[in-house]
Amino acid sequence: MKSKSPPAHVVATLDDLAERAADGGYDVAVIGALARIARGSFENTAGVDVAASLNIDVDDGEPHPLGGSSFHVDGVPVQWITRFDELAPLYLAAIERAETLPGWPLPVVRIDDHAAMLLATRRGKDRERLGRLLVSGLLDPEAARARVLELLGPYAIADIERITQDAEWLAMRLRYTDDGEVH
Repeated sequence: MKSKSPPAHVVATLDDLAERAADGGYDVAVIGALARIARGSFENTAGVDVAASLNIDVDDGEPHPLGGSSFHVDGVPVQWITRFDELAPLYLAAIERAETLPGWPLPVVRIDDHAAMLLATRRGKDRERLGRLLVSGLLDPEAARARVLELLGPYAIADIERITQDAEWLAMRLRYTDDGEVH
């Protein structure tokens, strides 16, 4: 699948973060909406989310609920996610497997790793994002299941199956109007 370029409003921020990562010796990869945009999603985002091997020391940073820091670079919100909990191996594996894409100054997590990350956070909004991703055609559902099984274990397969069924039902439902016509 051909990658899309980063949105113009975040290019300078990605460049800045790439420089900080190189200077500080951090292993970093783009996650979140930008990872989906890189793979062809048409969603929008105001900020930049990255997964990092180490936390960054910034003057204006606030603790992020998932671990790491939230701060701004030239007015663009940045979520610098560093996990030190049971999900740390998942995030580190995703960073390690991240891919360099044309036009992206930082590596971008693979979409199957991103799917596992969305499932692992167990947040409602991430489950909805995973559902949309699973029915979008941007993610091979079998590759996602295989990666989820490898990283999260067999219990997570039931979760991803349920999310897929819900997303498929909603996608089908949204294609019909009250008069029964397909749109």
